[in-house]
Amino acid sequence: MDLGDAKSNHKIFRFSEIEWLPEIGSTNVALAERARAGVGESVLGADFQTAGKGRRERRWEAERGNSLLFSILVDPALEPNDIGLVTIALAVSVCDACEELLSWAPRLKWPNDIIIEDPQDGSIRKLAGILAELVLVDGDARVVVGIGINLDWVGEIPEELAATMSTLRAALGRPVPRSGLLGAILSSFELRLGQAEAEHLRPVLLDEYSRLLATIGKQVRVEMVNSELVGLAVGVTPQGRLEVDCDGVRTVVDVGDVHHCRIEISPK
Repeated sequence: MDLGDAKSNHKIFRFSEIEWLPEIGSTNVALAERARAGVGESVLGADFQTAGKGRRERRWEAERGNSLLFSILVDPALEPNDIGLVTIALAVSVCDACEELLSWAPRLKWPNDIIIEDPQDGSIRKLAGILAELVLVDGDARVVVGIGINLDWVGEIPEELAATMSTLRAALGRPVPRSGLLGAILSSFELRLGQAEAEHLRPVLLDEYSRLLATIGKQVRVEMVNSELVGLAVGVTPQGRLEVDCDGVRTVVDVGDVHHCRIEISPK
C-alpha cells in the first residue's frame, strides 16, 4: 500500500494517522485494543487478515493482496442513540469514492453492505461489508468501524461464494488502484462523518443514504435473533434504522439480516 499516494491527491486531516501492515489477525480487534490503550482517532489496514469477520461472527473471505481491508477508530461527537450513523457515513463514503475515482457507484443493501444489483432480475452480489464495534474508554464511547472491499480475485471465484459476491474489477472490467481508493474513501468519510455529527447537516447524509439504498421499495424478509419479519421497506429513521410496512403496520428494525424479495413495489 502506497500511503503517500493515498494522501497526496485527497484531503485527509482527521484520519491522517494511517498504519498499514502486510498481515494481521483482524484490524478491528487490533484497533479496539489500541483504543483501550488510549490511542486517538486513526486508521489501521493490512494486505491480508487471517481472522477477518463480518456480522454475526461470519468469516470474511478475501484473497491476499486483492482486497482493501482497513479499520477506522472514531471518537464521534454523537449521542449513543446515533452511533449507527458512523457506519452509514462510511457506506456512503465508499459510494462517493467509487463515483469520484471510477465514475461508477455501487448501491447499498441495508444496513451497510455495498453491492452490485442486477437490473434484470434484482439479484445482488456483495462488493464490501462493514462491521462496527463499540469500545468504551473511561466511559467515552468510541467506534471501531472496519471494511473489506473485494477489488479482484485471481482465477474463478469459488462456487460457494460466486452466488453472493463480486469484485470491483469484475464490475468495471479494469483494475482498481488500492491506494487511490483508500485516499478517496477516507477523504469522503471525514466529510460524511461531519454531516452525521452536525445535526443540521444530518439530513444531507440520510438523503444520500436513502438514495443509494437498493432496499427501499423492495419486499424484504428480515431475519432477527428470535423472529422474522416480511414486508415492504419504505424508508429509514433519522438514526438509519429500517422502516418496514407489514400489512399497514410500520415496524422499525434495529438489527437484522435483510433479504430482498424479487417483487418490487413503490413505497407509499
